[in-house]
Amino acid sequence: MSALNLLYVFAAVFTLGVLSAWRIANYAERHQLWTLRLRMSLWQPYVLTSWILCAYTAISIALYNLSPAIILDSNEQGTLSNVLVWLAIGIAFIVSIDLALRALKTRDYLWLRWKAWTGPSRTGIPPAIARYIGNSEDWHSLVAFASNIQQHPVERFAGSFIHSGIVEDPTDLLRARAVLDQKRNFFWSSQSKEMSGVYQPIVSDHSVSILWGEHIGFQRRCSRGIISVPPNLLNARPALKSGLSGNAICLAYGILARNKGLEPASLICNLGTKDSFRIFEEDGLWPHPAKTLRGFYYRELNQAFSLLGHSYVTAATELALLLADSDPALIGDWLDSNLEHQDLLFNHEVHAMGASQEDLKRLYRGHYGAMLVSLSLYRKGVQIRPEITVFDAVCKLEGAELPFWAVSDAMAARRQRELNTYGPTLQRLVGAVI
Repeated sequence: MSALNLLYVFAAVFTLGVLSAWRIANYAERHQLWTLRLRMSLWQPYVLTSWILCAYTAISIALYNLSPAIILDSNEQGTLSNVLVWLAIGIAFIVSIDLALRALKTRDYLWLRWKAWTGPSRTGIPPAIARYIGNSEDWHSLVAFASNIQQHPVERFAGSFIHSGIVEDPTDLLRARAVLDQKRNFFWSSQSKEMSGVYQPIVSDHSVSILWGEHIGFQRRCSRGIISVPPNLLNARPALKSGLSGNAICLAYGILARNKGLEPASLICNLGTKDSFRIFEEDGLWPHPAKTLRGFYYRELNQAFSLLGHSYVTAATELALLLADSDPALIGDWLDSNLEHQDLLFNHEVHAMGASQEDLKRLYRGHYGAMLVSLSLYRKGVQIRPEITVFDAVCKLEGAELPFWAVSDAMAARRQRELNTYGPTLQRLVGAVI
């Protein structure tokens, strides 16, 4: 078989493979297999680009080889035939390059979409099953005892050949353990009292908030919140109904689906006045041309989060605007640093220093303010959120004095570290948000 025939066979097989992958992707979307779908999308730009270039090469060679077979009555017709063949090859080249560039243009967004929807998640655990929470080894013990757990379609095919981890949902594992204990009239207890990933305060007979993911042994998977996202925002090139790009909105949905906490309606974002918006826009690290989209974004996000209040919708809108203006590489680094989440270690640190339940609630209420400021002033490599700076602003807003632990030397050092990290405009931005 000649090299040319091999090329035709390869192009045909490659086309069948691409069509099969396309049908699998459509099936995954229809049946809410979003972890599988988002994982497949990471390869989509490269597969499509390779297929487009391969198809162009095969078609061009076929056109060139077919041109002598055309029956010609004169030399003039032969010349015209050759011109038409080369014109068709040229047009195919332009179209192929255009399609390949469009496919490659989506790669940064699709990678960010994977990170935004599959990062660590914050979940509320009911008090009846919270007692089973332990460390990563205890989670694996729960998996060993659990059986017949029906995975949600969103989480299926979360397994990976590269990374291993628990594929079951933590709430499902805890509930399965409770059911098993009830059947056996036996109470299982974790080996560790650490309760990894759980935010303070831990109050008897109250739900607890746990941050779970790869850091405590779970496999990366898509958040279930994706099932509530409009289909037009889940394409490789999402768009709002107005025709505007929906990239930033989809990324914001993914982040907000994972980081709400127990009382999202209490989260503070007071970017409701003209001066506050101006300060927040002018004192960030980069220009904010997307601010003209604020009305469009607010209407879209208000449909999803209106029950959580104006403050929450405002925070969601500003997050989407920041994502629209930020460099994709910086957003990816910001997500890798988990700065969309309240600082769990800092939460534990201040609790150990004697922070009261009300102090810890104030830290939580400033959670979205710290998130917005951290992204607005983000530089590559930053690993700290402005938690104590925002806490100071929340105390001032609520007319509360700083507690004893907040005026300690350790917290003074933390304030200085946050200021050194984010720069002299930190205080103004925090003041604008809070």
